[in-house]
Amino acid sequence: MYNVLNYRDVTHADFKTKRTVNPLQPEYTVRDEDGKVCEIGSVAGSKPNVLPPPRQDQEFVNTSLKTTDIHGCAIGTKGLGNFHTRERRAYKDTNKTEDIEKCHSGSLKKSPPTLRATHPLDPEYQMPGRKELTNINDSFGKRNPVQQAILDRHNAKGSTL
Repeated sequence: MYNVLNYRDVTHADFKTKRTVNPLQPEYTVRDEDGKVCEIGSVAGSKPNVLPPPRQDQEFVNTSLKTTDIHGCAIGTKGLGNFHTRERRAYKDTNKTEDIEKCHSGSLKKSPPTLRATHPLDPEYQMPGRKELTNINDSFGKRNPVQQAILDRHNAKGSTL
């Protein structure tokens, strides 16, 4: 009978395999074309090479990691880099920009050049349609007869629009 709360299939494995395989030296039992059982064992190149025996020459062992015979590998030569044996020739100053046009302070143009000039304290702006009006203070221009009659009545009363 199935029980949701029973985890015996996970906690108590009923099946245990009898197969044992060495992953570094696998052996397989297979049948060949004739149906005979044969074992396939060691594969050429599947084992790592062994290390060579250590050297017994004491002169080589004592000097193999020493760098005293290499020029520039002494203490204090790291700060000089490649210049430990040479004098430095002339060098270029890379931060000089006098030879580049428009590359100095005050050369930035904030807008395209224009011929417009208006005095900020006494501006005389040219409004669109200004020359078409008969009266520059009347922004509506000429009126039709109905509007003119209304305006005339108000002007006769003494009020203005």
